[in-house]
Amino acid sequence: MSQPALQLVPSIKASPKHRYLWDPETLRYFDRDTKRYVSARIILALLERRIRDTKSAIREITDRFVAGDIDLADWQIAVARLIKDEQIHAAAMGIGGFPLLTPRDLGILSGNLREQYDKLEAFAARIRQGKLSPAQIQSNAAMYAGAAWTAYHRSRLLAARDAGYSEERRILDPNAANCVDCIGYEGMGWQPLGVLPRVGTMSVCQDNCRCTTAERRPEEARLAQLT
Repeated sequence: MSQPALQLVPSIKASPKHRYLWDPETLRYFDRDTKRYVSARIILALLERRIRDTKSAIREITDRFVAGDIDLADWQIAVARLIKDEQIHAAAMGIGGFPLLTPRDLGILSGNLREQYDKLEAFAARIRQGKLSPAQIQSNAAMYAGAAWTAYHRSRLLAARDAGYSEERRILDPNAANCVDCIGYEGMGWQPLGVLPRVGTMSVCQDNCRCTTAERRPEEARLAQLT
């Protein structure tokens, strides 16, 4: 049974009835009008656009901080809010839309946000201690936006488990300079859900990771073994 995605991506010019709907059986969105599945490439492009927008907003607020227009505390609060909004948005995209985010999902998201806030606090401490140049501050601050890629795939894993999927494999980005860790994970092939590290974690590329995943159910795994 399809579920409404509800404000899946605000930048989509969707009608009030929601253009994209979520099919939990296939873990894919489909167009309400055409009934055709939406390419994963399109969904990920929308996620990438969101990341770019957040990076731009972080750069803007960081420019104001470096210029002395706002103090460090206000800068940190503003960046934390941008990270929170982006992470919630990405998590909703990964699980099928905002209405499908359960208290469980929000609890996991809260833990992920705490990790990001801790990193941001450590970053602010280095700034306070004068250990970073203005150029380093501007460059490093924008990197926080990339964590949305991980938030998306964490939610996708939850959706896969809920739908009865049992295995996953890593897919490298053919247009990226994939790190040695991600290449190794891709080489592991199909693994039980949860064995492979989440995209963007336990890898040199970290928040710059642009790997994706594929999932399959037990019956699909058995069929693959017979062919």
